[in-house]
Amino acid sequence: MIAETSINPKKETSSPFIGLNAYTEDQTNLFFGRGEEIKTLYKLIKANALTIVFGKSGTGKTSLLNAGVFPKLREDYCLPIRIRLEFTNNCPDLITQVKAAIKDAMDVKATNKDSTSMDEFRAESYPNNTETLWEYFHRESLWEVVTPVLVFDQFEEIFTLANKSSLFKKEKLENLIQQLSDLIENSMPKQIKDKIVNNNLKLNYNYNKQKCKVLFAFREDFLPEIESITARIPSAKNSRFRLRAMTSEQGLDVILNSWPNAIDLSEAKKIVSLITEEAGNSLQPTKYGLQDTFEVEPSLLSQVCTFLDKEKNDQGLKKVSSTFLDKYPKGVLLRSLYNEVLEESLKALNTHDQSKAVLAINPIQEFIEEELITDEGFRTKYSTLEIDEKIKPGINVLRGKYFIREEGQTIELTHDVIVTLVKTDREERRKKAALRLAHRKAKRRSAILIVAAVLICSFIYAGTALYKKTLDKDIEVKDSVLTELNNTIELKKDTLSGLDSAIDQHPKPFGQKDKGKFLNTKLDSTSNLTDINASDSVLVAENNRLKDELQIATKNVDEEKLRTNKLAEVVKAKDKETEVIKRTHISDNEKNLREISNFNNERKTISQQLRNKENDLKQKQSELLIKDKEIATLNRTSRNLQQNLNNKIDTLEGEINFLKERMASIDKSKTGKNLVKGKLFGYGYDYHSSLKRGKLQKK
Repeated sequence: MIAETSINPKKETSSPFIGLNAYTEDQTNLFFGRGEEIKTLYKLIKANALTIVFGKSGTGKTSLLNAGVFPKLREDYCLPIRIRLEFTNNCPDLITQVKAAIKDAMDVKATNKDSTSMDEFRAESYPNNTETLWEYFHRESLWEVVTPVLVFDQFEEIFTLANKSSLFKKEKLENLIQQLSDLIENSMPKQIKDKIVNNNLKLNYNYNKQKCKVLFAFREDFLPEIESITARIPSAKNSRFRLRAMTSEQGLDVILNSWPNAIDLSEAKKIVSLITEEAGNSLQPTKYGLQDTFEVEPSLLSQVCTFLDKEKNDQGLKKVSSTFLDKYPKGVLLRSLYNEVLEESLKALNTHDQSKAVLAINPIQEFIEEELITDEGFRTKYSTLEIDEKIKPGINVLRGKYFIREEGQTIELTHDVIVTLVKTDREERRKKAALRLAHRKAKRRSAILIVAAVLICSFIYAGTALYKKTLDKDIEVKDSVLTELNNTIELKKDTLSGLDSAIDQHPKPFGQKDKGKFLNTKLDSTSNLTDINASDSVLVAENNRLKDELQIATKNVDEEKLRTNKLAEVVKAKDKETEVIKRTHISDNEKNLREISNFNNERKTISQQLRNKENDLKQKQSELLIKDKEIATLNRTSRNLQQNLNNKIDTLEGEINFLKERMASIDKSKTGKNLVKGKLFGYGYDYHSSLKRGKLQKK
């Protein structure tokens, strides 16, 4: 649908609160808290050709127009035509969209019995494709008795969405601005002037009378862009209305009127205190006894009341009691709303990227905590150009829920009560991260010490084992050598024993006496005796040699035994040294463990000192915050007084202009029908000004 009309079929609603949806004209009976704004804006629209309405995102501009101003305009024979331009590539040009919205509004029948029906006023024609808006509103007789009000909602989109599309950057956007300028300033379009000059065209309508009212509604951060078109639309400098957040009194008015006979004033004040810093502490008396300078975000109030109304209905309660509200303290209630929107933002991320697994950590929450509040805990703005594309779906959820607002190319949190939740979550997350990091570092350090100790022990054990193995091998070699020597000695002993046996068995030589007898008797045996003596001396020499070798072998064995004993003593010394090293390593491990314990104790002490310092800093920050709140309160009071004064001045000026128009209208009605003759650009023409067919209906 190109544009939205103002009258919708009547809808039944079970709840007086509609959450974050904008109120429609048929929900006027549910719209409260903006009585003064409705009166002021209505007077400005009636008194001026163009009215500028601006305010922050979430202040309820659309609801104010739909449910507040439009019904009041209809009562005064005005036709509000709400227009929301589209800038997609397949949509018609902007002027065609405006003309289609006018036709739709004229075709709608007023079915609401509480509103004034204008069915008796019929248009003779609709705007055609060739004429300008100025020409149509001046030639159509319906607009003699009914005043059309073109309401361009979300008008900032001509500076945002239009610039993103190649179809609307130049000619089409320029055509819209030019036709709106002609309509608002009541300036005859150039093509009409050319027809009058070149074709001697005569106009059959009064082109001097302003036939149409126009209203631009947009976010206040686009005021500089509106200033850029004031050269072409000078009226954009005159009539401006800034819609602020509700005061605490207006918030109470919404609650008490939305829940008639279901809530008392004291409980209503409790609800207001949930979304304001100090509701109930009034500096000056007001209707309900609350300070009027404390701001109430309409979007946040609507969410809180919608939540409480749902809980009340689910529990089957007929009245919002103090006991019921005690179940939902400020922290619990806001926490529920905040967690709900965080879950939706996380689902938006997971839905947006189906190829990835479900995220375990919400990057939207981390973005809010790190980028949208300062280290001291105050709101700050963040450039939309620097937002990661991956988290933009979640950011859009927050924007749609009015937890953040966009101003130009920046975003920020909507209210300070949300900042408290964000700051609390951030501190808790940082503490957990710090503890995890400290534990990881301690574990890493302990692991390093244990690994180092194990490596040292391993090296010592391996070295000792290697050395012992070498000694064992040397001992085995020595033992084998000693065994071989013992075998050799035993062999020599056996040989020597054999020789001794052989000597004992050999015949003994004769003595001198026997020898003489033997020589005397057997002289021929002399040669044999010589041989025996020679054999005996050989055996004696061999015996002596074997004894010498036995002594040498015995000496070698003793030396090897002595050397073996020394090696055994060295091995015992090395074993003792290894045992000492082991005991020393165990002592070092115990020392390291004590150092780790001391380190943990020191860390706990430092953490406690840091917490104490943080508490001192928080106390100082709270004191500064109280001072800042006092200053902000004084500033808001001053701004409110100045704004009230400006609104009263604008209202008086509007009333004066309105009275002037009424005086001029009365003068014309007394004059009756007049025949006006004049010249335009050198050509004469007749102009007959008269009332169209039918009687002029007056309220």
